[in-house]
Amino acid sequence: MLKYSRIASKIVALIIKTIREEIKPGLTGKDLEKIAVSIMNKNGAKSSSFGYGGFPGSICVSINDELTHGVPDNRCFSFGDLISVDVACSYKGFHGDAAVTILLEDPLLVEGDFYDKKRKLIEVTESSLNEVIKKIIPGKTTTRDLGSIIQNYVEKENCFVIKEYGGHGIGRRLHMDPFIPNYKINYEGDLIKPGMIICIEPLVQYGNDKIKIASNGNTIVSSNGFLNAHFEHTILIGSKGVEVLTLSI
Repeated sequence: MLKYSRIASKIVALIIKTIREEIKPGLTGKDLEKIAVSIMNKNGAKSSSFGYGGFPGSICVSINDELTHGVPDNRCFSFGDLISVDVACSYKGFHGDAAVTILLEDPLLVEGDFYDKKRKLIEVTESSLNEVIKKIIPGKTTTRDLGSIIQNYVEKENCFVIKEYGGHGIGRRLHMDPFIPNYKINYEGDLIKPGMIICIEPLVQYGNDKIKIASNGNTIVSSNGFLNAHFEHTILIGSKGVEVLTLSI
């Protein structure tokens, strides 16, 4: 039911908002996981990630050249780290999903360009998501259109989209049809129709688009140590427009 999808998505939004407020050097992925699980428990939700395909974490926490599916661990965060957090939870069997990349900035280094490249990566990735959301026309836009918009925006900024992973439908299952590419596919694609709930999630990297699976068998990392970023929202397609269900409260 739509109301349960809304609730699941708002819990995800609350978790990401809280993590944004509390993340700092010295914390770990495990600490962020504890924050997320506590909020889920208080709101009657469950992690959609834990046990999914054997994944051992309740959220995904990926650091620097780790693109996605990072397993929360006890590495301490430091100033300058890029930390991508992907949160999915279910409420009464319906799922919400969102991701954000956060740069830990040292307030003593606000001047100069030390963080400029990392700030740009975050800006490009988040802006590509916002750009494609703005351009969805229910009943007209296709998944091919979505991928083309994202790829064109990202490549204009001299960055690369990751093609192996992308967005998806969501509802009673975490991952449902249609697949939402981050690049222009060479076939017509699926029509984005009213009543659908989809997740759009650009994954963007500097240097090239090459990735690999880390030795832990879960985490996706850059093949060449390049930095990357990941943003995602859960979006309801209405009859005349769209509603972003995972906007922060």
